[in-house]
Amino acid sequence: MRRALLPALLLAGCQFRLPGAQDAFPCGDGGLCNQSGGPVEGPSTGGTTAGPTGGSTTGRATGSSSGATTSAGSSTSTGAGESSGTGTTGSATTGGATSGGTSGAASTTARSAGGATAAVSGGPPGGASTASTSGGSTAGGSSAGSTSGAATSGSGTTSSGGVTTGGSTTSGSTGCAPLPSAPTLIYVNPITGSDQTGTGVTAACALKTLTQALVAAMSSFATIEAIGGSATTPAVFNSDGGESFPLNVPSGVTLSTELWEQGDTAGSAAAYQIQLDSSASEVLYMDHGGLQGFTVEIARSGNAHADGLRCDDVNAGLFDAEDCVFLGPGGGSGIVPGNGLRELGGCGASLTNVTVQQFYTGVHFETSSASPSFAMTGCDLSSNLGSGLVLGASSLGNASFAANRFHGNGGAQISVTGSQVWNLSGPNSFCDGGQNEIYCYADGGVGIDATSAASNSVLAEDDDWENAVPTAGVDYRGTVVWPAACAPIATCDGG
Repeated sequence: MRRALLPALLLAGCQFRLPGAQDAFPCGDGGLCNQSGGPVEGPSTGGTTAGPTGGSTTGRATGSSSGATTSAGSSTSTGAGESSGTGTTGSATTGGATSGGTSGAASTTARSAGGATAAVSGGPPGGASTASTSGGSTAGGSSAGSTSGAATSGSGTTSSGGVTTGGSTTSGSTGCAPLPSAPTLIYVNPITGSDQTGTGVTAACALKTLTQALVAAMSSFATIEAIGGSATTPAVFNSDGGESFPLNVPSGVTLSTELWEQGDTAGSAAAYQIQLDSSASEVLYMDHGGLQGFTVEIARSGNAHADGLRCDDVNAGLFDAEDCVFLGPGGGSGIVPGNGLRELGGCGASLTNVTVQQFYTGVHFETSSASPSFAMTGCDLSSNLGSGLVLGASSLGNASFAANRFHGNGGAQISVTGSQVWNLSGPNSFCDGGQNEIYCYADGGVGIDATSAASNSVLAEDDDWENAVPTAGVDYRGTVVWPAACAPIATCDGG
């Protein structure tokens, strides 16, 4: 013990001069001062060690600490860690290094062999360095770091688990408010949204996937609004983007788009696309729901036989589709597509301005119970491998058809197989633009095929056919009644 104390006693009254450094003399407060009376660096315990050689870096930084750390001003540290900061005289406490005296005017200097470095590894030379541990992060003075306790740097304040910049704090959250328990509007953006940090409550807090939004909309009459798409940069919802197919739309929920809600009903479908690129049997499954302003597409890389939309509710469900485009995979290479829209059981439908192409059957309405209703207005069913429209209901409520176009399909443009009497006449019977157009038959095909309609008739008055006088075996087969016809459509382009 005596041998250990002797060198300390002998050195206590001595002064030292480092090569190239200023002279140091005892100050009145027990520290060291230079010849001008200014303070020089003080030692610290438990923090970074100044190396004897190499360049120096002056920086303000907070290091990692499991306790509370303060820089810029007098401070203490209760955890193990290291830091350097600002102050006239370095001071230290047991368990962690702290620098920073009372004035915060001068910067302490950390040295390391081999050149300039920051006070803590990872920080930039000559500036603010950053370090991290578990917990919140702080940026708001000259440094940034994170601790598991509370940290203060400059003017910023942080609570545990929160993030602070320049003095404001959000404790443990992203800033997005949660959805209400029964939301009426949920935002989704597949380009910039996030299912991890977003909640869908605002456009800025949009979710990324329709899948997550449908979960959030469960048991509520909500509109899920897709945002962020344009004709040049479409918003695409697919498996690569995190979607899980089929998309099951809860009763009362409507999928819509920003453009559609703004009134751009014609341009919306080009900007918002739902693409099936998996093995699911359909893209969408719904009963009492709605779809507005989307393109629904079956990619050839997915299940080519999948349906675009399916409904088989047994309780007289009714779904609504407006201003949508359904695109199948087309044929060739052994591909047999499915149906664009298929309604089974007691499911009814209201279709307005819907285009269906490149499926086997465009729209297949085949119900057997609950007398559902069915309405088509302004739709275009074309270029499907089989029929454009199949009507196979054995029980039916109200049905109406107005201003639709059935053309260029591989089979009959309209196939009637159910036992109901179908009225395919225009609503006004005046050939005033509300009439249906049935034309461009395939080789050997007809406009309406009612040979399987259980001897019931089909009424098709005041519609446009391919010929001025519709003829059995040429324009239709089976019992089709047409008291009058409108102007013929002689070419497949509708001229």
